[in-house]
Amino acid sequence: MEQDDEGRPVMARRGDTHTRWEIGEDWHEHPSYIEAAWCAALAGAVYQERVKRGWRQEQLAEAVGITEDQVEEIEESAVYPTPDILQRLGHAFDVNVLVVTDEPLPRLEFVGRGTDHRAA
Repeated sequence: MEQDDEGRPVMARRGDTHTRWEIGEDWHEHPSYIEAAWCAALAGAVYQERVKRGWRQEQLAEAVGITEDQVEEIEESAVYPTPDILQRLGHAFDVNVLVVTDEPLPRLEFVGRGTDHRAA
């Protein structure tokens, strides 16, 4: 396999040309990365809470007032956590939504009402 000047493999394409992606040092600050992290945080929190309750996607959809396809989109990290969807999910699960922003990646948690949120 062909290698570059630093000994890394180079993927060759037809015509003997190649492309190498360079990722900058500030990749984690890119708006697309940040948005994807929020979508993934929502997906993980919703999936965990739904499974913990033994609910099917259909049941969650009915409780939230959305379609089953929309629940699937949420759990596939395809939905950004807007205030509207967070409030609707909180009501459906009968919990508060905790948004944690003091970590490298954003995190969402569903916590019981009356829970000391600082301990979460």
